Formats: sequence, structure tokens, C-alpha cells
Amino acid sequence: MFVYSENAMDPRTANTNAGHSVSYKQLNIEKLEPEYHFRKNYYLKRTKDIESKDHLLEHLLGRKVNCSTFQRQVLIDLGAKTFESSVGWFIENYPCNFEEIHAFEVERNVFRIPENEKGRVRLYESFVGVESSNTKTDIADFIVNKLGIKTDDFLVIKMDIEGTEYKVLDYLKKRGTWPLIDELFVEIHYKHPYMRPWGWDMFEEYTLEDATNFFVELRNHSIYAHPWP
Repeated sequence: MFVYSENAMDPRTANTNAGHSVSYKQLNIEKLEPEYHFRKNYYLKRTKDIESKDHLLEHLLGRKVNCSTFQRQVLIDLGAKTFESSVGWFIENYPCNFEEIHAFEVERNVFRIPENEKGRVRLYESFVGVESSNTKTDIADFIVNKLGIKTDDFLVIKMDIEGTEYKVLDYLKKRGTWPLIDELFVEIHYKHPYMRPWGWDMFEEYTLEDATNFFVELRNHSIYAHPWP
């Protein structure tokens, strides 16, 4: 279970990143393990999006700040799958009218933008990585240079990139991009006996402790971070 760490700074008194658009964060940490972290029936059959995200609703940063007071309101979905699985969920449930939505889904013909959303939703059929190529997008370069995100913008990122989240987020930290992120939703991957019955124990490289430390560090850097199921 993800609990408050003695080493975790209280975000109400911590020296947060200079210029971060939201300098006050309430440390309402949801459970890290076990029930909200993975799709228990995913390995049985392909489905739309069987896991509930209702437990996230009360913790959304958009309920604590007025998104409309920020220069821009931007959602980036890394590993979007279908429109309904996450972008549609944010449009329906997040208390912020995102002006820009950028969705990355490498599997072709899976993510289809509804006609009424083609003005603000853009699809990128590319892998998310730490360098740019014909098939990969350097996500730090995308955020800073392509989108031109500033600290007075409201940026929400959802990330489901199948185990590479540790590497990508560490890269974003090294590139100095963390202060631009207001809220982060991450499907975190690790190996734990609880996951074995549902076929989600294949991520040998990381443990529950790694995942816990990972979220504590994000929170300590004033990123309002949640596990994404």
C-alpha cells in the first residue's frame, strides 16, 4: 500500500520548483497496491476499458484549482489506446475544459477522433521515448519546443507506456521538464505476487518498493501524481 513517507516533504511547506504553476499540493495519496493499478481481466480477452477510475475523481487537481485562470489548459495522453479509454474519460470527468489534447497511440486505426472533437484533439501514431526518429517522439522536446508549454500553463499528462515510464520520467526530470507538469497519471508497472493470478507479474525489473519510491519522488517535486489503473 502506498502510504505517506516520513521522507516525503509536505507540499504545503516544501520549497517547490520555482515558477511551477501550482505551488500548493495536498498530499492525498491513493492506494498504490493492489486494486487500482492494473486491469485484472486484460490478459483474458481484449476489451474496451474494464477498470473503473471512479476512485480518482475526488483527487483530481482540477477540483482544487480553477483551470480557467491559467494561460493554456493542455492534456497529453501517452498510450491513449481508444478514444473512449482515457481521452474520452478526461473530457467527460475532468473539471477542466482542455483547449488542446494531444494523444499518442502507436497502434494504427485504434484511436479514432470523433467529428465533434477534431478541432482540439490531435493524434500522433508514434512511440514515446527519449529521442526522436521516424517512429519515436522525444517527449521532452515535444513538450518544451513543439508545444511551447510554460510554467503558467496547466498541463495534465496521462502515461501508459508499458514499463518504460521509469525511463521516460527520469529523462523528463533530467531535461528539467518536471516543473511544467501540474498533474500526472501513470500506469505503473512492477512485479508483485498479488499480480500473478491476473498475469501482470512479468515486469521483473521493478518492485512495489520501486513504484512507491517513484511516486513519493514525484510528489516531493510538486507533481500531483496518481497511479492510473
